[in-house]
Amino acid sequence: SNTSDYWFLRLPHITGYEGKDDSIGKLSGCGGVTLGHFGSLCGSFMVVSSQWDTEFNLQYQAPLFYKNVGISAGVQDTAGTRYDRATGLPNRRSSQSWFSAATVPLKYGVYVSGGWGTRRFDKGFANVSVPIGDRFKAIVEEDGLGVNEMVAWNPKAGESYKLFGRAISTTTMIGFIDSRYAFWSLNFGM
Repeated sequence: SNTSDYWFLRLPHITGYEGKDDSIGKLSGCGGVTLGHFGSLCGSFMVVSSQWDTEFNLQYQAPLFYKNVGISAGVQDTAGTRYDRATGLPNRRSSQSWFSAATVPLKYGVYVSGGWGTRRFDKGFANVSVPIGDRFKAIVEEDGLGVNEMVAWNPKAGESYKLFGRAISTTTMIGFIDSRYAFWSLNFGM
């Protein structure tokens, strides 16, 4: 997705279990800036466990090219301090994980993405999103750890709320992590 001039806050999502990283929810925020003809840059900060473990992520997106294909590269957990609790690996090596990804728009608003990287992403990852009308989107992803399914709902598709003169969009997501643990989230974007 295009990260230019974008700010995002995701309220804690609730899952039906205490996961591999002892998570009972996540709080995350991200912001992006356009770099003009050079693409865009996005950073995100996440509180990822009940132990208040945090991580900072960074992603660069090159300018869109042939038929609006997107190419990006980035790093998850820039400091590498989360170790491998989230992936269940039995050591305390750095959890810093580099990746690259490509997103291809298809007909009817369908998007397919895939990528590969180090550590967290060494098995690769892929997803497909399909619009269902103008307010819903179905998403299936293999994130390198398992298959996740979700439905996103934007109550004011094509419109937005106003807050301090800025357009605010909201999205609610519900779905399953590892095809078995239910979750929900509430997302705000400017």
